[in-house]
Amino acid sequence: MSKTLNIQNPRNVKSYTSIFHYPERTVNKLEISLGRVIAVQKTFASELHAISEHIIEELDITHDAYNRLKDLKPYLISFTEHVKRIIKNMDNVSKIIESSREGFNISIVNTRGAMTAIRECSERMKKVYEITESITKRISAIAEFAVENKLIAINASVTASKAGEKVRGFKVIASEVSKLSASMAEKVTTVIEDAQRIRDYTNDMLGELQENITMAQQTLDDVDKAFYTLDSIKAVIRERVHEISGMIQDKTRLEETLDIFTEVLSELDTHISQLSQKAHECNTANERQNYFIANMLQFLPSLKSLANELILAYKDLDTKPKILHMYELPIFETDPALAQLVREFHYAHFTCIRLVRYSTDKKIVPYLAESWNLNADGKTWHFFIKSDARFSDGTPITTDDVQFSFERLINPELKSPYANMLNMLVGFEDFQSGKDEHLRGLRIVDDYSFDFILKRPCNFFLSLLTNGFCSILKRNNAYFEKKFPRSIIVSSGAFYPVKSETGDIDVLLANKYFVNGQALLDELHIHRNSENIVDELVSGTIDFAYGLPSMYEEELRDKGFRGEIRHYVSRYCYGIVVNFLHENAITKFPEVRRSLVQMLDREKIVSDIFGHDVVAAYTPLSEAILKLKNNPLPYSPEVAEKVLKEKAEQGYFNESLTIAYVDSSVNYGAEQLLKEIRNIFAGVGVTIELIKLSSDQAHPDEYRKYDLVFLRFMPEIDFYAALEPFINPNGGDNYFCYDNKDLYQKLQDSIGIKDPEKRRVYFEELLENFTKDVFMIPLFFRRVLAVIPNYLSEIYLTPEEAFVPDVAYIDEFVKSSKILIEQKNVVKDLISKI
Repeated sequence: MSKTLNIQNPRNVKSYTSIFHYPERTVNKLEISLGRVIAVQKTFASELHAISEHIIEELDITHDAYNRLKDLKPYLISFTEHVKRIIKNMDNVSKIIESSREGFNISIVNTRGAMTAIRECSERMKKVYEITESITKRISAIAEFAVENKLIAINASVTASKAGEKVRGFKVIASEVSKLSASMAEKVTTVIEDAQRIRDYTNDMLGELQENITMAQQTLDDVDKAFYTLDSIKAVIRERVHEISGMIQDKTRLEETLDIFTEVLSELDTHISQLSQKAHECNTANERQNYFIANMLQFLPSLKSLANELILAYKDLDTKPKILHMYELPIFETDPALAQLVREFHYAHFTCIRLVRYSTDKKIVPYLAESWNLNADGKTWHFFIKSDARFSDGTPITTDDVQFSFERLINPELKSPYANMLNMLVGFEDFQSGKDEHLRGLRIVDDYSFDFILKRPCNFFLSLLTNGFCSILKRNNAYFEKKFPRSIIVSSGAFYPVKSETGDIDVLLANKYFVNGQALLDELHIHRNSENIVDELVSGTIDFAYGLPSMYEEELRDKGFRGEIRHYVSRYCYGIVVNFLHENAITKFPEVRRSLVQMLDREKIVSDIFGHDVVAAYTPLSEAILKLKNNPLPYSPEVAEKVLKEKAEQGYFNESLTIAYVDSSVNYGAEQLLKEIRNIFAGVGVTIELIKLSSDQAHPDEYRKYDLVFLRFMPEIDFYAALEPFINPNGGDNYFCYDNKDLYQKLQDSIGIKDPEKRRVYFEELLENFTKDVFMIPLFFRRVLAVIPNYLSEIYLTPEEAFVPDVAYIDEFVKSSKILIEQKNVVKDLISKI
């Protein structure tokens, strides 16, 4: 049977819980639940009022739009008539332009003919000018000749006078020649002067003709330009006429569209009116719920009174403490900001409170936060925490503790592997660098309200806050930059830790200040080691265990275990992880990593070793949870063998690769599996040395010593949060420095995708790229058991596969034979009445 440990309880000294306290605790939880419902109802009523007002505004807008559309139709008819007149006028303008152009064409033809005649006349005048000039030159020559003759005649006359009577006749001739030459010279001069005047006149006429020709040509050029402009105007008119004709056709379609719009608006008006009616009905239902809640609140005092009477009536009947003994593997870290193993986060879930959490049906629900809302910009989250919330030591929880917890988480001195998860907060870099004293992305409003301010909308922010590393811790500035010891850390989970005499058992006591009401258990003892878990479950030394291999079921049944054995497929993915801190062919060549995957027929290997106890895995993420399709690397040993042998010939596998694994019950079958894989790789020149580790060595610091490590991972519920710890170089589960910058950037780019379907498709592609880069060789998911004895009730597992301890209770009627049957029936009757 279970043993009671001698424990120190410095915070809540109280009597043990009996089964007769259960109704009182249940009523208390009901009261707390009603308080949450009232808060939600109040928020809902406020939002419903705002929605109703918005509906009224929308209804007014719809009515106005409907009336405006009805008024628009007469304008459309008038518009059509105006358009027709415009088309007619534009057609007339086009005809006038065409008629004018015909007249212009005739004038231009005549003008061009006259210009041709003028040019011909000008050419003739040029010839006359040239002839006149030639004649003038010749007459000038004749004049010179006449002058010379006159001089000769004078000389002859003088000579004849000297000769006497003998040459008197010659003298007479010379005299006549002289007279004739003088007369000729005089007449030639007159002719030259007349010819010069004719030449000058002709030259003037030629100049004027040339000017007229130039002006006429410019006029014709201007006319050509005018014709080009008229052509353009006609083309534009044709286009506009076509467009306006189309407008008339569009008007018909517009009228049809307006009719449709009018009909749609009429229907919209009907729907909005119906919505208004629904809002009214919701408001009525809300008031009715408030009425029922008020009635329930009236009954609470009497229920409490009956519950207290039950406690007093049977105070001596059940005096044993309600201790639940459960089994889980050892942990190394209790500070939630530094936890890395999934079971370490389970411990944080038991002992620490967060702003929000996942319900068992995978819904994000209030926890410390009573309510929250998001601004329309998608970047500012307003949070309101419970004003009566207290830490397990009784001190109030305020936004100062919220600020401390988140600023401590991202403090670079603490070196939390999850700090970068909050890099979407405004001022993240400035706070980490020391530039800002406080994180600007966390704005304190008052003691019970604050804002998260993001750099951009983030579709997984609420999911992020459900993680254990976002636990709210009591401010203790001495540990702002260093790890909290187990005994110093204070939060407000359903339980809080105390020191125990046995080092392999974590002892947790019920927190009477727990926001969801004190648990029905007094203590939770988590056993970290087990020599034979089946025998301990059958004997009752261990009350509860989950995540056990399904092969234990037959042994449990054979040894007489009485209770429920619940089957489920764990989200833990078992596989061989690559240590990128080591330099070898695997870390250097992606094709080598892919070849290692393609060498393994996973379906056959895991089936041969585990039978139906496992499901073959092709990605680290459970498809059953994330609903993501994945195109895995195909089993292709021929292709893989070629790559691996080539690298072996190049000397990359001269030294053996090491694969470490932990020898524990959760890793049963690992040694046989890894030996089979070792034999397969040996056939292609890759030698492997298997290293067996003890449970005490199951820690990242030890894992980093080896090339490959056989591990199990559990991804988060949200797509981003599931992949980020692996892809982020500083991610919480990235123990081995996997760094793919392209993948990480694609992951960051996913933050702004709001549409669920687009986001799912995006992550399917991202997951496929991640799988093919081979961060790990996924092998299988286990079919596991939750073993629950028949005296233990209300056992729930969260989506993170953590146990929910605050609603579980032990039925001593079933567990203990000391309570007589008659007393049992009396108590059950009283509980039934309550």
